[in-house]
Amino acid sequence: MPSQVRTSFMRQISALCESLGLAPAALADEVGLPPDAFLDPDQKVSGAALARLIELAAARSGAKDFGLRLGAMRGLEDWGLMGLAAREKATLGEYLDVLSGHARYQNDAMRCPLVRVGEHVEFRMSFGETEPALLRHSLEMSAAVHVRCLRQVMGEEMSPAYVTFRHARIGDLAAYRTHLGGVPFFEAEHMAIGYALDALDRPLAAKRPPPGQTLDRLLRKETPAHHARYAEAVAQNLRALIGVMDCSIDQMARLFGLTARTLQRKLGDEGLTYSQIMDQVRSDMAAEYIEGSTRPMAEVSDILGFKSQSALAHWHRSRHGESPLERRRRARVG
Repeated sequence: MPSQVRTSFMRQISALCESLGLAPAALADEVGLPPDAFLDPDQKVSGAALARLIELAAARSGAKDFGLRLGAMRGLEDWGLMGLAAREKATLGEYLDVLSGHARYQNDAMRCPLVRVGEHVEFRMSFGETEPALLRHSLEMSAAVHVRCLRQVMGEEMSPAYVTFRHARIGDLAAYRTHLGGVPFFEAEHMAIGYALDALDRPLAAKRPPPGQTLDRLLRKETPAHHARYAEAVAQNLRALIGVMDCSIDQMARLFGLTARTLQRKLGDEGLTYSQIMDQVRSDMAAEYIEGSTRPMAEVSDILGFKSQSALAHWHRSRHGESPLERRRRARVG
């Protein structure tokens, strides 16, 4: 399945392109991105096309630090639900756990395992098909935004222990020091952000970046205060939340400013229950991730918000009369 990436930082791409004398809309059209990619921060587009846009803009502008500059313009607010969940954690280690576990929310081809290497833990970053050797600016952007968000939650003086890239150096060393907190290692085996083990217990800064309008935009697109159908609002929020945050009815009710009992009553007035809506959303997503992808079932269970692969299998068999693997095999034969 081709990777899909949230367009949350298209406004920064547009601003940086314009500051360098480029026409962002024309560049986007050249790489095959839709005209409205700059308008909706929660739209998903081709990850390969978005990476090509960044590389094309860097080449046309001649800015060797294009990716680093673009990353420094972004922040936790651009990571949507994942950023909101991460900023609420108590320690750096817990913060990194959220980013590692839910990287797919931003880019569904992205994988960021935490790997212990001696006295350090590496936040390794890989991007599947969007990581050919020539997409260096895109990779440097990813590292720069990681460091920018790190400083938002830990304080401006915070930097990782080290950064490594698989590609050769493309920019001035001073730019790397500014945006990454030091000179990275190039032509390494992995792209990674390294942290000393004892840094993982450090508390996040007491003053955290305000969520602004992010929560409203992502979780209340169909606000019940303005729409009669609570079921629609709940379903839309669940599609965004499953696998990223707590999906209990208590959490959902809190997002709407209601008690769980009141939300359940309002859904009942529409002839539905919260669990029925949850099942329908999961069923819709299961059709995509079980039939339409080759993702491991353990990963699918995580995406659908189950605690284990066996929980997914039990739910799927009870709802659809067959196991997820049987459904996938049947879809391939058909």
